[in-house]
Amino acid sequence: MSALASVRLAFRTLGRSPLFTVTTIGSLAIGIAASSTIFALADALFLRPRTGLASEGQLVDVGRATNGQGFDNFGYQVLLALQQATQLEGLAGFRLDANAVSLDDGRHGSVRAYATPVTANYFSVLGTRAAAGRLFLGDEDRVPDGAPVLVISHAFWLRRFGGAADAVGTALGINGRPYTIVGVTEPGFTGTTFVGTDMWVPFAMAPHVTGRATMELLTEHGPVWHLGIARLKEGVSIQRARDELNALLAPLKQAHADSYGRWSMRCCRRPASPASFADPSPRSWACSSRSP
Repeated sequence: MSALASVRLAFRTLGRSPLFTVTTIGSLAIGIAASSTIFALADALFLRPRTGLASEGQLVDVGRATNGQGFDNFGYQVLLALQQATQLEGLAGFRLDANAVSLDDGRHGSVRAYATPVTANYFSVLGTRAAAGRLFLGDEDRVPDGAPVLVISHAFWLRRFGGAADAVGTALGINGRPYTIVGVTEPGFTGTTFVGTDMWVPFAMAPHVTGRATMELLTEHGPVWHLGIARLKEGVSIQRARDELNALLAPLKQAHADSYGRWSMRCCRRPASPASFADPSPRSWACSSRSP
């Protein structure tokens, strides 16, 4: 049978079974759309250089392992100890998921928005620049509940303020409390996670943004609620950085065995090739977690 005859037969068969035809076409459309979405996401996350991340090859994600397994959140008291590392240009903290907040600018009523707590050095560790205003200052994450300021995303700036320069300095009500916009990130910057956000707040304001009544997120050894991202110094290996982080963790493990006794720190480099797409979670990345 010729190719043309085969095509004619196929069309006649489909014409006699309209339900089957519609189902087949629908399944193909869904499959093509899903594949296109997956490849577009992979391209955006892993192949293209991401906006606002300078020299991305020097950046590593930092998390904790328990009994040598996993990659998970840790707490602010640990971060303060790890920030003494000399093998790093800097270590910043960030909450993996943005928090839904009630936003009120005094003009349009209350709406839902998303805020992500980060340390004050978050943008400097990444190499992110401001499109307007400034980014966080070094001490704006140090005093619990002491720095109600915001850096907003460029997309949020355009959507909410139409890109107006006088948005910087404007007060926004976040969960019923006024915060001052101090800056806008560069266009296209969405942070370090797979989920975007509208704005960033200093860690000092994390209890308020996350709805906590007390400051235990910042003052206690128990809570685990954020990850870290570090910039390696030139020539420093991921294993060397990991060894130093575990050495800095050791005094805390000794002093607070109930909280940290089974912990070790992991450093993970994000995947750089399509071979990693099958499992893009931190556990599949180039990680180091062996005990020092």
